[in-house]
Amino acid sequence: MKKTAYLFVLLIITGTVFISSCEKDPVVVLPSINFVTGADYVSADVTLSTNNQFKVGINANKDTESDNKLTNFKVVRTFNNIPTTVLDSTINGDYFSIEILENSNPLAGDERWTYTITDEAGESSEVSMIITTDPPPSISFVTGVDYV
Repeated sequence: MKKTAYLFVLLIITGTVFISSCEKDPVVVLPSINFVTGADYVSADVTLSTNNQFKVGINANKDTESDNKLTNFKVVRTFNNIPTTVLDSTINGDYFSIEILENSNPLAGDERWTYTITDEAGESSEVSMIITTDPPPSISFVTGVDYV
């Protein structure tokens, strides 16, 4: 009976050590990125005339828990499922802010603009918006008419 009790206690101790040795899954923390809002900025889906200039403001911060610095900022515009990188910048800091002046697409349609911030751990966050472009209204001229 004593052997069984010792074996049982040994089994409980071994099981406790095994269970307590499991590590918790690491919590993934991402950097933050936001549009600057205001009257001068485009910060949400919008419809513009073709070739119309617009301004976008971006603010990004490192994650305060992991303390990983920001390392990359990238802007990609996608029209007709064709992505074009507008900006791919290497950075090194806790905070990043930028104002970007761009022109809407010269062709009518929907274009997705994606702004991505990445930290030194390779974690990234993004914000995006859709710029819908419409051709400007056409002006018709009538010739051969006398105006009084």
